[in-house]
Amino acid sequence: MHLISLGLMEAIVTGESRVSLNRALHETNLPSVLDVIRCADETFYKSHPALLQEMKCTVMIGDTTHDLQIAGNAGAAGVRRPVRCVFDA
Repeated sequence: MHLISLGLMEAIVTGESRVSLNRALHETNLPSVLDVIRCADETFYKSHPALLQEMKCTVMIGDTTHDLQIAGNAGAAGVRRPVRCVFDA
């Protein structure tokens, strides 16, 4: 079930550049289901609370403890879920 069917927005916030993210999204066909995309070269740095606050984020699902810290800084709930990275480093 997609979060969208529950009336929730789906977003990606990443420390990657837009070029790297676009490549990964193209390979996974995700752009069609995402409402918001924020990349490191376009907005606040990833741990800045305004990054989540501007999206009115209430839950941050991340793969690092740093992501949980971001959620706390923004007043959002944090859920840690390890994921496989699709970026070529």
